[in-house]
Amino acid sequence: MLSKMEWMPSCFRLESQTDNHSFGWVSNEDELNTVLDCHSRASMTSYVFWSDDLKKQSRKLKESRRLLWKLHSIDDGVPLMVDRTIIRSCQYGKPHKRPVKQESMALDPEHAYSSKSKSRFATQTTRKVCCRAQIIIRYVSRFESFKMPLNASRQTRQQALDAIHGSYMSNTSSPVSSTRRIYLQLPKVTAHTGHDVTQEEGFSHRIHPMVKAKIYQLVGSGITSCPLIKTLLDKYIIKDLCRYDMVKPQTSDRAYYPTSRDVKNHIHRALVAGQYSALDVDNTEQKINEWKVTEPTSSFHLRKCQEKSGDEEEDDTGHLFLFVHQTQQQQELLRRYGEMVLLDATYKTSKYALPLFIMAVRTNIGYIPVAEFVLEEETSRSIAEALHVIKEWMNSDDAKKSWEPSYFMTDYSDAEYQAIKKTFPNSKCYLCAFHREQAWLRWSRDSKHQLLPTERETFLTMMRNIASAPTENEYNEAVRCLKESALYRMNKQLQAYVNSKWLTIPERWCQSFFETGFHVQVTTNNGVESLNHSLKSFHLQLRSLGSLSSMLEVLTQDFVSAQMQRYARENWRQSTFNKSYSMKVPDFLHNRPKHVIKHMMSRLENSKVYKKDDVAMTAPRCFKVRSESGKQGQSYEVSLGSADQAPKCECQDWKHTFLPCKHLFAVLSNSNLTWDDLPVSYRESPYLTLQPHWLTHPEDSLHNLHDHDDSGTEKAPCTESSSSQSQDRPVEEPNKQVKSSANEVTTRQHHLQEAIKHLHDASFLCQDADILKTASLQIKYLTEKLSTGFVKDGGLPLHLQKDKTAQMTPRQIPTRRKKKTKVNRPTPKKSVKFTDQRTVQATCDSSCKKMTGESLQ
Repeated sequence: MLSKMEWMPSCFRLESQTDNHSFGWVSNEDELNTVLDCHSRASMTSYVFWSDDLKKQSRKLKESRRLLWKLHSIDDGVPLMVDRTIIRSCQYGKPHKRPVKQESMALDPEHAYSSKSKSRFATQTTRKVCCRAQIIIRYVSRFESFKMPLNASRQTRQQALDAIHGSYMSNTSSPVSSTRRIYLQLPKVTAHTGHDVTQEEGFSHRIHPMVKAKIYQLVGSGITSCPLIKTLLDKYIIKDLCRYDMVKPQTSDRAYYPTSRDVKNHIHRALVAGQYSALDVDNTEQKINEWKVTEPTSSFHLRKCQEKSGDEEEDDTGHLFLFVHQTQQQQELLRRYGEMVLLDATYKTSKYALPLFIMAVRTNIGYIPVAEFVLEEETSRSIAEALHVIKEWMNSDDAKKSWEPSYFMTDYSDAEYQAIKKTFPNSKCYLCAFHREQAWLRWSRDSKHQLLPTERETFLTMMRNIASAPTENEYNEAVRCLKESALYRMNKQLQAYVNSKWLTIPERWCQSFFETGFHVQVTTNNGVESLNHSLKSFHLQLRSLGSLSSMLEVLTQDFVSAQMQRYARENWRQSTFNKSYSMKVPDFLHNRPKHVIKHMMSRLENSKVYKKDDVAMTAPRCFKVRSESGKQGQSYEVSLGSADQAPKCECQDWKHTFLPCKHLFAVLSNSNLTWDDLPVSYRESPYLTLQPHWLTHPEDSLHNLHDHDDSGTEKAPCTESSSSQSQDRPVEEPNKQVKSSANEVTTRQHHLQEAIKHLHDASFLCQDADILKTASLQIKYLTEKLSTGFVKDGGLPLHLQKDKTAQMTPRQIPTRRKKKTKVNRPTPKKSVKFTDQRTVQATCDSSCKKMTGESLQ
């Protein structure tokens, strides 16, 4: 392959070649590196540094440099000067001469034990076989202005050399001009001796400097996954290191395709190079000091582990490691959604046995972390100390109002429970339903308790009945059934377990003792578990080295930032600032979370079965709604609430979601009340509204955004009084500057034409002159309003036609059809629609207008 010189890039100018060498030149260092890389890839050989006369030349005087007329086989009449010579020898060449270390002790059998032995025995010591192949690189200056003909006399040539030497040595302002060339003498395959040149020699190559630099760059950008880095390196080698005129490296070339172990070693070196100290705790301290400067609004608390002094108490935690972190955005979310806080610990986030605790809250778009802390010991004192630090940050002097959560959700951890009660004595601590069920299963399956499969199912059923009892009376009845069962009376271990572990704390896990609110949807710690899984399986998997400093860096710089971006992105994406809502969605549901819209629209549809006779007022803002199940006399009490009391209903749907049920919508649809008659504290709850501009204004919420239309112009409040005032004259909206799409204009036109048709039919039925006069005035106003949207040319309205040629698509060539055998298949039965869709749509529209106060009286 080298004999044909197919590997040569276009930048290499070949002058001559022999059986063993090729001689040519390049213009600069970049071209030199390109030629050397192509030669190494094509020949599968590697060369190491042997000598460089640059250091020797620094000791010589300038006059000692020789001027030449010929170099190798080049004799073109131009005088030359060799400025530098570099020799690279084959990696199988001669070994360097190193002094042999003398043994300190004589090889005496009696003193053999005193001789120093190597810790590792090398079966293969060297690869040197005295190969004679060398690459010679010469940096040459050419004086083109003194070029002589090839037949010039010796005396003429000597005069030119003397002139060049005198001008070169005299430091004049106008030195002799010269051009730089780099000449190379490259060995061919036949120049190698003592070893075979095969593709397997690529396994012994060292990793290429540019590949090594790319690994350091990827590690610096936060990527530490070996498989991912190898994938990125493959693309980098093909795209950046292999131009159109360069030889592609073989896959067996270790210089460009390093092994996984090579990549891991360089990843480790890159990470160690960025450390401040060999001690991980010191690195953590240095990084936290940097984060305090770059993130002045974030809060950091670090206490390094120390040796315990003798005068400290036994339970003192002042010598234990503690790290607490919270950003300003997390504080804002904790104040907004901090009614219930979820707390859970996870392990195996670093090489240290340190538990990582994540505090999270349920927001309008899911679970978001609001604080993190790392402890050395998972004790109540350590957890209480971390919670106290967070409480001080939340209740600092800059805080607008104090913060104390009403509820906590934890697993069955006595340390967490005691720490919460110590820090927040007025907060209620609920038990995660998943961990509760898991504890029952583990205890019942334990062989030492000797429960049969049928007994196990009986035990689990009775415990689940106790947990799901909706009222306190039903709870007492479920407990009585448990204690009177034969399983309970015959099994002493079960009695001790139930009485000591569960019946003493029913307020933590029984539904009958839970208070109502938006927190009722949170029954497990699975939201925190999902955050832990995302941190460990994605963020730490890509960047963490296993050290404490790298784990905290990923936690504070990547994970928390990604979760804050997710909250802001979802709030903006579900609002009208991103997309306009469907016409099927009522106005009072605009700019609310997607799951809230779907829930309320389904309940709104289910409420259409109720009539006015099914709803009865029992007191101001209190109603009774007949049960849909049809049971004789069964009904549900619905209260619309007040300024200091939320709405409520007796149905299970309301108790499980705390969102409007079909009974509430039945009251709004069959009375003079609207959605705006509900308490503002409920309608504008953070769980029912969005924050589309949270990154710009973290403290502002979208409390009044659903009182605006999609264009951002304010609309009249959806109340009964405003609806009656708007009968005489519609509220004028400012002209929209945003150009509507063609599909939207066509849709609006069809709706308007249909409404005009209904209006035309109604004009024949109305027999009241005043109403007809009022309608005429309104139609006149609407006609003037529509004329403002005409497209005019010279004051005349234009009738725009659709450009059919723009909508035409090229006809596809029909494919050849194969003849198919006819198969007798049974004809499917036609589905019968029992409901008229137009009637349903009209009913839905009228119900929506009724609740929003937009229906015409």
